[in-house]
Amino acid sequence: MAVSTCVLFTVLVVCVRGQLEWERLHDGAGIAPSARVSMGFGYDLASNKIIVFGGGPGPMNDTWIYDVTSGIWKEVVVTNGPEARFSMVSGFSNGNFYISTGEGANKVFFNDIWRFDIL
Repeated sequence: MAVSTCVLFTVLVVCVRGQLEWERLHDGAGIAPSARVSMGFGYDLASNKIIVFGGGPGPMNDTWIYDVTSGIWKEVVVTNGPEARFSMVSGFSNGNFYISTGEGANKVFFNDIWRFDIL
């Protein structure tokens, strides 16, 4: 019985692994955010969009939306928003993107919370 279970497990693992693979959604060419680290990042399932805020080096305070369906990046111009930062906490809920805390220039640390309505 133990041998049968082991064989079944091996077959299941091989079948599942055969389906997993990476797919490049954007090659970085054209309009797109600059290369960065430690940015706020989230995905909204309802709109099929990715949002990126800030990051480093810098820090930066730009906001970008990637439409997964069309494959197009768009920079969002805002009249007010969080100060430039990186290493923040971020997430999505009900069509809103949230960031909190993070580090700014000259080792300034934030303890605020911001919300961005993606819709």
